[in-house]
Amino acid sequence: MNAIKKKALLLLLFIFGISAMSAQNYRVIGSVSGIQNAGEMFELYKSSADSFREYLAGWRHLGSRDDTKDFSYDQINKICLEQAKREYGRYYSNIDVIGLKYDIDYEYLEDEEYYSNVVGSSAQYRKKDRQQKIYKYSATVISYE
Repeated sequence: MNAIKKKALLLLLFIFGISAMSAQNYRVIGSVSGIQNAGEMFELYKSSADSFREYLAGWRHLGSRDDTKDFSYDQINKICLEQAKREYGRYYSNIDVIGLKYDIDYEYLEDEEYYSNVVGSSAQYRKKDRQQKIYKYSATVISYE
């Protein structure tokens, strides 16, 4: 029984070895790296100038806003491949990216004030505690021969 298991295991290893060797038919041509903006999150305030009492209070907190997006591994891989095609596509026709690595970082931004874009409105808003979500990625670019 053990001899049959050993032969089956050796056969499987041989099959995987052949397929792995045939898949290694590529050449490394460079690398790409970059960042992908994924939106921002912030605390939103509105000027309380509706009445004198509210005016003295200053700003009214409207709540937290999260306008960030989540990207999957496949989406970041696609973004990275598109960048590789822009950079290397002129010289190589069949390229791909391997070894994709990415991290998610948050950068703090300055507070921002703006007025409503609704005609006839003079409402003033303030974004505080702003954070920009950024995906930082890098990968190796290969060309299939």
